[in-house]
Amino acid sequence: MIPLLIVLFTFAWGARIYFSLYRPPADAVQYYVTGKQWMWKTQHPTGQREINELHVPVGQPTKLLMTSEDVIHSFYIPAFRTKADVLPGRYTSIWFNATKPGRYHLFCAEYCGAEHSRMIGSIVVQSPEDYQKWLASVPVPRRRPRRASSSSPSSPARAATRRAARPRARRSRASTAPRCASPTAATSPPTNSTCASRSCRRAPR
Repeated sequence: MIPLLIVLFTFAWGARIYFSLYRPPADAVQYYVTGKQWMWKTQHPTGQREINELHVPVGQPTKLLMTSEDVIHSFYIPAFRTKADVLPGRYTSIWFNATKPGRYHLFCAEYCGAEHSRMIGSIVVQSPEDYQKWLASVPVPRRRPRRASSSSPSSPARAATRRAARPRARRSRASTAPRCASPTAATSPPTNSTCASRSCRRAPR
């Protein structure tokens, strides 16, 4: 019984620590990270973007929502004891709370191709004042407006114009029916010796 109680106590203690580390705090600010051969692309909640760098304020819980554009990567910050795989087609998340300003190394801990060793970056931890100044100095990229498609329901006038411009596939029966000579005209025999219509007969010469 004594070994069983020790194991249960150790399991409960480890599970509590695991869940506290896995779940980010309620006041954590979410950043976006995209892994690509061979760089890290990050985006702030306010829209600022960086490549191979991420500026965060000190003392603020930071949550990273990560995905990959091509192959499996691994987001690794040795100083924070933080590492998580970045998978294509899926979202993974980690969080940390930087307590000291400075510049910390960022690596890819998963072999991802020929330039894997060059997929490095930095986590820049700043004071809240310096962080706000940095945000103000970086412009926010503007989104390009999407062009309206002619087949979309938002542009019915263009769709109607496109349908009207198409040639008609079906023809009337009058235009496709064979022409035959009149049976009463004896002096002018019909030009077609055979006719699909039953009422059309060849006039005698």
